[in-house]
Amino acid sequence: MRLLLASFAAACLLAGPAYAQIEDTPAKTQAEPAADTSPRDAAARLSRDDRRAIQRPLERAGTNADELRAALRNAPDAYLPGIVFLIAHMPERDLQSVTATFLLENTALAYEAWHHAPWHDQVTEQQFFQYILPFASLNERRDDWRRDFYDQLREQCWQFDNILDATNWLNDHLNDHFEVYFHATRRPKPDQSPYESIEAGYASCTGLSILLTDACRAVGIPARIVGVPLWTEIQGNHNWVEVFHDRWYNVGGTNSDLRDDDWVNDRCRNMTDPDHWHHSVYAACTRRTATHFPLVWDLSITYVPALNVTRFYSEAVDVRIELPEPTDGNTSADHSVTEVFIYWAGELVARHPVDTTDTTGQITARLAGSSTYRIVFHTADGGELESTLTTD
Repeated sequence: MRLLLASFAAACLLAGPAYAQIEDTPAKTQAEPAADTSPRDAAARLSRDDRRAIQRPLERAGTNADELRAALRNAPDAYLPGIVFLIAHMPERDLQSVTATFLLENTALAYEAWHHAPWHDQVTEQQFFQYILPFASLNERRDDWRRDFYDQLREQCWQFDNILDATNWLNDHLNDHFEVYFHATRRPKPDQSPYESIEAGYASCTGLSILLTDACRAVGIPARIVGVPLWTEIQGNHNWVEVFHDRWYNVGGTNSDLRDDDWVNDRCRNMTDPDHWHHSVYAACTRRTATHFPLVWDLSITYVPALNVTRFYSEAVDVRIELPEPTDGNTSADHSVTEVFIYWAGELVARHPVDTTDTTGQITARLAGSSTYRIVFHTADGGELESTLTTD
């Protein structure tokens, strides 16, 4: 498949160094919300942890706090967790500016795309919160893009039954569909919002990545922006897109990039360093972490959370994971493993269905070296078994 670990857009020509985890509860895929979604009093519907999570953000929102409270108050029960997540994790600029209407519409459409996409069962709630629900990736202008992109793109994308095929279609057609192409100098600025790029007709690797990420999210594909502030051996930085389908994949090259599909992976293997911030590979996320995504066009901005994922590129290794025995020896309970979830830094980084006809008793996962993982084995009787794995 062409999408296997390839690059998305042409290299950004910005040069020079730039400045560059918190555990999340594992979540299984949620069922579609019940039909009764009438809003009720928000405070009565929030758990103690939820109230604690939004207390400080509401204080930081200043005069806009009433808008956020209105969103909480008017959110249907099924969508309230999404509103809580956004308020708990959005940066101050959004806390002080987004409206209740924007939050409610964005959240409702995100849930709709997640629940109705053909690959719904492959996307966990945690991934939905992090990589479908958010309305922005970096510091770009906040555009109200979700309805527009959902209406324009879902029919074509949902003709496919898996994320990689749908992403390939987007990757092949998005530039021509919106008439936006890579150009290092004609784009007005590097960090363009989707509509700024569409209006200009040109975008940097960052602008194209923002556009593709939003398009993916609009149709229920978990997507995020990944980038390197500075290569070790040549000048310049680069940003691209990853989508999740059992693991994170680079999105392949488009008609804006005529180079070999594997050029980003080659550079990441040979021109990055996980122990030096300016040569590391960062994945932008929404929840707060101990690291921020380095924005080379404005080094003063530190509010975009990130994970250092360099070793998933520079030290990727195939790891054999032994499956637990199907019975515990004391009972007849069926502990046959049906699926394996692999977590790193509190996030799902790989999931593997287990073929019931496979008698090898193990799976092989592509993981980063020199890292520690939490392995969760889902069993046929509905239980879970856990173990820890450290790669060399």
